Amino acid sequence: MSNNLAKFRKRCGLTQLALASRSGVSPQYVRLIEQGGLTPGVDISEALGKALGLPSQQLFPLLRLRDPGLDRFQQLQHSHPEPIKELSAQEKRMIQDTVGLMPKVLFEGFLHSKWAIVLDVILAYAAHVKKFKPPKETEK
Repeated sequence: MSNNLAKFRKRCGLTQLALASRSGVSPQYVRLIEQGGLTPGVDISEALGKALGLPSQQLFPLLRLRDPGLDRFQQLQHSHPEPIKELSAQEKRMIQDTVGLMPKVLFEGFLHSKWAIVLDVILAYAAHVKKFKPPKETEK
């Protein structure tokens, strides 16, 4: 995907680390976006635009509106790669759907916590919004 992030970051005299700090995005995530390895979702593109004082559409002219859950799920994959690899496709989709519904402040509050805490928060929130019902135990 074509993006103008590096061009505008450099015009503002910022390093990737400084932009990451201003936007709340990890430096690795900024680097991957600039290299075209990741397509940011709405939350991330807006945070980067705000940090640079530009509309996100100017940074990412071809950006299509995406489900914020997908963007947030990618952030979880980046911060907790090993546990997420072990999840089934259904579990990954449930997590993506749930984190997409969460208020941004709640999601950001636990993003870099230990995986057990992340999973507990996601499951509690899913149960709260009734988007996920644990499977009923079968009688043996």
